[in-house]
Amino acid sequence: MREGLAGTTGGTRQALARAEDGRTMKRTVAKQGRAKKKAPPKPRGRPSRFSPAVASKIADGLSNGTPLTVICSPAGMPGIRTVYDWMEKDAGFSADIARARDCGFDAIATRLRETAREGGDSTGDVQRDKLIIETDLKLLAKWDPKRYGERITQEVSGPSGGPISTVHAFALAPQQEDALARLIEAKRAAITQGG
Repeated sequence: MREGLAGTTGGTRQALARAEDGRTMKRTVAKQGRAKKKAPPKPRGRPSRFSPAVASKIADGLSNGTPLTVICSPAGMPGIRTVYDWMEKDAGFSADIARARDCGFDAIATRLRETAREGGDSTGDVQRDKLIIETDLKLLAKWDPKRYGERITQEVSGPSGGPISTVHAFALAPQQEDALARLIEAKRAAITQGG
């Protein structure tokens, strides 16, 4: 149809193009009506339904000192973002995770002690073991600074731990003392004469 448009005027050409587009559109709509219906799309990503069994697996892993990224990596486990979403929605689950992390920090510290004594996770290579211990200690200090961080405090107190007392003292030069004494005498004289 388009080939026959060469000798027509601009308006006629546009009308014929619209007519052709309309026929093409009708054919497309008719084909779509006969097309097979597609199955609903499969859900993407990992399961996001909260279940006590999965929550228990996560808490158990954390209490053993396993990072959340490692716990959530196998198939069938929720993603890390999902776990954080669950924590935001459920205060009880969030508290369980916090307790599990505290236990996990203690488990990591215990493994570090065993590694330092050439047991547990010790590689037998002193330098490698030292690196592992130092790295984990730094992580523990960041994760739980109250229990595993270095305590740095600065206290300012007075004698015997009491409050600080401040005394404002200043001294006058001898000429200033004489001038102040003359001024005080002049004021006293003015007050006694006026009274």
